[in-house]
Amino acid sequence: MDDGLSPTLTDPPADDGAAQPIDERPVDVEFAAELAAAARSVFYRRVPSGHFAMYGFFQDDQVLPLRDPVLLPEGMSPDMAAAVLGAPTPLCFSPLPHRTDGVGAARLELPTGVSTPAPSPGRRAMLRRLASEIDAWTEGSDAIVACLIDLRHFHAVRDGAGHMVADLVLRQVAERITIHMVPHARLYHINSDVFGTVWHMPAGTDPVEMLQDLIARAFRLPFETDGMVFRLGALGGTAVFPADFDTGDDLLRGAEIALTLARRGPAGTVGRVDRAALVRARDDLRLAGEIEAGLRDRQFHPFAQPIVDLETGRMIGAEILARWIHPVEGFIPPTRFIPLAERHALTTDLTIEMLRGVAQAWKTGIGAEMRLSVNLSPHDLNWPSINRIVNAIRNEHLFPFDRLTMELTETAMMENPAVAREVLKNLRAMGIKIAVDDFGTGYSSLSNLHTLPVDYLKIDRSFVCDAEIGSDRSRMVGAIQAMADGLGLQTVAEGIETDETTRALRQIGCRQGQGYAFGAPEPLDVFLRRAGTA
Repeated sequence: MDDGLSPTLTDPPADDGAAQPIDERPVDVEFAAELAAAARSVFYRRVPSGHFAMYGFFQDDQVLPLRDPVLLPEGMSPDMAAAVLGAPTPLCFSPLPHRTDGVGAARLELPTGVSTPAPSPGRRAMLRRLASEIDAWTEGSDAIVACLIDLRHFHAVRDGAGHMVADLVLRQVAERITIHMVPHARLYHINSDVFGTVWHMPAGTDPVEMLQDLIARAFRLPFETDGMVFRLGALGGTAVFPADFDTGDDLLRGAEIALTLARRGPAGTVGRVDRAALVRARDDLRLAGEIEAGLRDRQFHPFAQPIVDLETGRMIGAEILARWIHPVEGFIPPTRFIPLAERHALTTDLTIEMLRGVAQAWKTGIGAEMRLSVNLSPHDLNWPSINRIVNAIRNEHLFPFDRLTMELTETAMMENPAVAREVLKNLRAMGIKIAVDDFGTGYSSLSNLHTLPVDYLKIDRSFVCDAEIGSDRSRMVGAIQAMADGLGLQTVAEGIETDETTRALRQIGCRQGQGYAFGAPEPLDVFLRRAGTA
């Protein structure tokens, strides 16, 4: 039955080799979206003018052509068309010569004001489905689940094998996921490497386990196409109505936040968030927008925690720590604002602001002989950021380079050892000392550590805490100390909280330490006054 929405399929037209003119007739975008949703993959070919036209659908490895192909606007590729049509699954296009088959084509008319595709091709279609399901939901019905599946490192397939092969792999991925989905669920192609699905969940069912099982089954075997084999992994994010959210928009955003959290874990990880997580995400977005204003208004203050000589107990330096005193919310912990500053590329500005605060206190002359350490974000281990920091110190006459130590985590150094080696070598040439922060928690090797221009190893608090004489932890610290001695590096033990730990570290041979046993972080001016009377 022809309901006016389903595509009319015909046998392929005879190929007489002649390129015929195309009868361009407008077609409604919603109608085109229905066409795109009617099959798993859309088939495109290019016409002589360079336009792409929607010619039909793949079904059982056959191309079923439309009676009236849909001509895309000038400059729009199949991938771009996905954003307008909201196609739920991969779009494929023809590698055949640029010619038509003598059939008419309807031109796709974009809505007024739309010149480029909106992001997330299937997002709107999935939102419509969620809204429809929620409107029809009644008390006691099965819960409605929104799920997102992200292909891990799929860009490597696209970059290495090309877009055409990547499209074919995406088609296989969509088919695999569809096979293992629960009955009556529907798949949506959100963007190049993210799929979405909506399903109903009976009471007592765990959506995280269901999505984990789907991912495990769908990605258990590799994908093969064009003589190549690709083994892919995937991550998932899910949210549930009515347990987690009340609206389709919040439900999908919740699944997106859950997927973001899952990306921090290994392949197969599935995240789930609730209303509180969405509130936190909105609050983080607001707070991120206030960081720049906070830097401008001097709301960030340098705090200092002493570094001492473990033999004499004398204060020999300090680590400078950023603290945000918000005019409304008061103290905001660094565990909250540092990730936001990194996400919004504000860590360089934050480091420079801390150095300015240190320089202002430095001019008092108190503690002028002490070495001060500042943390360098992994996002700042590049020439533009380093040049900004160094130029600020030099041009603003903040303080001597030879009194400064920059701390980086070993993980940050090992992400790109060649770049790290070059940057750190130049910093050391200026007189700046380099410390490996949180040593023992990353993945540096002895060979890499030996070639990196570093001066200190800061032994992570997880090894130092409760490192009493004769304990396993003290033996681990001893092994790190012996390695540092062999490499000619100094060590600083972090997280010292008791006298017993201090005695154990002295016996091991560790010469410098830091922790609450010697003082908590405090405003830099207070610290310097105390240092001046010590």
